[in-house]
Amino acid sequence: MPFGVRSRRLRTACALLAAALPWAVRRPILVHVLGHSIHPTARVGFSLVDVGHLELGPGAEIGHLNVVRGLDRVTLGRSAVLAHLNWVNAVRRDRGFLQGVDRSPELVLGPCARIMVLHLLDCTARIELRERATVAGYQSLLMTHSFDPATHSQTAQPIVVGERTVLAARVTVLPGAEVAGHSLVAAGAVVVRPLHGSHHLYGGVPARALGTLAPDTGFLVADEEIAR
Repeated sequence: MPFGVRSRRLRTACALLAAALPWAVRRPILVHVLGHSIHPTARVGFSLVDVGHLELGPGAEIGHLNVVRGLDRVTLGRSAVLAHLNWVNAVRRDRGFLQGVDRSPELVLGPCARIMVLHLLDCTARIELRERATVAGYQSLLMTHSFDPATHSQTAQPIVVGERTVLAARVTVLPGAEVAGHSLVAAGAVVVRPLHGSHHLYGGVPARALGTLAPDTGFLVADEEIAR
């Protein structure tokens, strides 16, 4: 946390207070007290954002009733959106949990990337959504830490969702998984390993390629914003 109040308890108290106040008061607390970087055209709704550093680019938005806590850093690029009722959680690195594991508790949304409504993201390790990637529908789970029975220990690995890739409702993405760009993951799929082929439809348990997508498929080429 390079700027602002450094006491962990005081930062949490300020974040809780800011979540309940009007934007005209909330923004100065987030910027001047907590030291976050928020573009003049970006906005944070009535949400708890208790993180080391928050960076919002032009037009970026965090909606209402989100809980974002425990992360070192949250970055939303131009016009990126964390919509409503999402839970974004991480185990802070100052806790004893996962000692010795090389990890970065971060959430990074590229330009125009979107996380819609009622999703759960475990950012104990880094989660990245690249440009125009979308977690759509409801109730998807992106999980970066797990128990390794072979070593009887906890591990953490990052997750990457590629450019213009869409995750449909109730998709589960497990530690270390990566979904290639320009792809669609069907509802209910469980992604347990990297899916490297772009322009694919993936689905099933575990997720596998079910077909290919034409390069001119609408969501792969559209530049306009999708209505929310």
